[in-house]
Amino acid sequence: MSVAKGLVGAETFAAVDPRNNDKLNKDLVKLVGRDLQHRYVFFASPRYPGLARHPKLERDGIQVWSVDV
Repeated sequence: MSVAKGLVGAETFAAVDPRNNDKLNKDLVKLVGRDLQHRYVFFASPRYPGLARHPKLERDGIQVWSVDV
């Protein structure tokens, strides 16, 4: 969460596939219930190489991004 209350929130994880163990959905559910201006899920996965936004994985205004580490 951000220093400024209600501004930014994010969840992050690494997985072979972001859908494994329903991880992506669980993190989206966590953020849906938070009153934040900006909400993100960041994940690292070999199935989604590079830094890219994935609108097809998004819901409820929460942006989903893949990252390389």
